[in-house]
Amino acid sequence: MVRDEQGFLTAQHIIRTPELVEFEFELAGLASRLLAWLLDSLFSIAISITGIIAVSLLGLVSDVLSNFLTYVVGFLVNWGYFVVFEWRMGGQTPGKRALGLRAIQVSGARVGFTQAVLRNLMRGFDHLPFLYGAGGVTALLAPSRRRLGDLVAGTVVVREKRKKLPSSL
Repeated sequence: MVRDEQGFLTAQHIIRTPELVEFEFELAGLASRLLAWLLDSLFSIAISITGIIAVSLLGLVSDVLSNFLTYVVGFLVNWGYFVVFEWRMGGQTPGKRALGLRAIQVSGARVGFTQAVLRNLMRGFDHLPFLYGAGGVTALLAPSRRRLGDLVAGTVVVREKRKKLPSSL
């Protein structure tokens, strides 16, 4: 634990290279991770609703097929949203980006497809018994604030450092 500029205690993730160079990352707190997840949930619900409306508006399919497609769209968005965004946007989803968070590998490397899939396959276990109960407790107890998905994938969620613009600009 280290104090930041405002005097708040923050947890650090330190990476030491073989050349003895240290990189310090501020670990994301549970509140900021929760807010990012809430934003992402709203975005994914909006995408799901749009997809379901598109399927319904087609009207070319039977009710049974329409119901099936609704479930398929919901499943793909629910599981694919986090995987695709974290994989393609360097460990960020729109919610994480809005709050300045990023998932990285414990080694400091960017999250790849495998890590994104593993993190998000474990999301179902993190949700148990409800609303990230297991994931939240694990993150509270783990010194590196990692949920079950992070432990399995070898990732950690960090806060990005915001660069200050020079006052002359």
